[in-house]
Amino acid sequence: MGNNESGNTTQQSNNIQSEDTNKSTSNFESENTKNISNKKTSDDKKQNQTPNKEVKIENEEPVIILGKIIPNEIGCEYNIKNDEKGKEIKIIDKGVNKNTLFENIEKGNVYDIYINDTKININEEYYKFQNEGKSNILIKFKIILKDLNHLFIDCNTSLTSLNLSNFNSSYITNMNGMFYNCTSLISLNLSNLNTKNVTDMSSMFYKCSSLSSLDLSNFNTNNVTNMSYMFYDCSSLKSLDLSNFNTNNVDYMICMFRNCTSLNSLDLSNFKTNNIKDMISIFRNCTSLKSLNIANFETNNVVNMSGMFFNCSSLTSLNLSKFNTNNVKNISCMFYNCSSLISLDLSNFNTKNITDMSGTFFVCSSLASLNLSNFDTEKVTEMKYMFDGLNKNCQIISNDNKIKSLINTI
Repeated sequence: MGNNESGNTTQQSNNIQSEDTNKSTSNFESENTKNISNKKTSDDKKQNQTPNKEVKIENEEPVIILGKIIPNEIGCEYNIKNDEKGKEIKIIDKGVNKNTLFENIEKGNVYDIYINDTKININEEYYKFQNEGKSNILIKFKIILKDLNHLFIDCNTSLTSLNLSNFNSSYITNMNGMFYNCTSLISLNLSNLNTKNVTDMSSMFYKCSSLSSLDLSNFNTNNVTNMSYMFYDCSSLKSLDLSNFNTNNVDYMICMFRNCTSLNSLDLSNFKTNNIKDMISIFRNCTSLKSLNIANFETNNVVNMSGMFFNCSSLTSLNLSKFNTNNVKNISCMFYNCSSLISLDLSNFNTKNITDMSGTFFVCSSLASLNLSNFDTEKVTEMKYMFDGLNKNCQIISNDNKIKSLINTI
């Protein structure tokens, strides 16, 4: 509006000058009119310059703005003081001065956003400037973020609690590593987090080792394709209810719960795994899990199950009767140190394509019965340590000559 007022003033000045000329007024009067006009234009410009103080914000749907916008002296950088401690967001215009700042705003050019000097990606910005009295400028400010990749990474000592209940994330598609290595975080409120458009949740809570509980009951995972390392090393997490998770489109779950050493309750009752090809170490080192219901798992496309239950040392039973292993090539260390398992029936396993069985039942020291009646090791090239540490009194059912040979060495 400042430019319009300036333009109107200039137009008025031109009209006055034109009328004075038409009326043949004196040069002296005409010169005075010009001086008055120039002074008015100069005063208007001063009034409409961006002030070097706090700017009032109006925004119906704030996305990341939780605090205040303070323009710096040259008008090219805005510091946003976030209500969460330790966070400072900078919006830096790609222009070099005030003129290019406003030109870029009008053209809708992309700006750079930094959080604690870490650049994050922006999808869309919308700025409107209006006059508010004589000294303030009202900024209607909206930033639509689509990428929160590693947003709070390494907030390892400074961040103990975080409330994102008012955080507008409706446009976000990437939450990869969002709380990566937030090792001191003990409280996390995600009750209103909108995840309907998110496709990547890999490493989202990676090494959040102080979190003992996590409520994800509101999570919409319909579009998520990657959950690998999602809860990796959440070593204080005791229970996790993911019964609401829709995993129909998930392609990756590698190491999803690896090193969740305190986890004693895990609800995966609605998990669909029809797209998964790798289940590598998905439950590795879940040392406190005593039971695990994965009867609904679809493994038709899985090619790698290595380390899947590695060191699940508290598991006493495991029902894998619906597992389809037709395409599996690797089951190395699959049950490594499942030292509390009493019986294991794998009679449904098709092993004709498997090449690596090394360490599969290593130190399954409590096994009393092991049914491998359908095992075929014709293509297997690695069987080292397959039965090492197995209970010597374990009854192993097998018709395969290689396996029989190994059994005799126990």
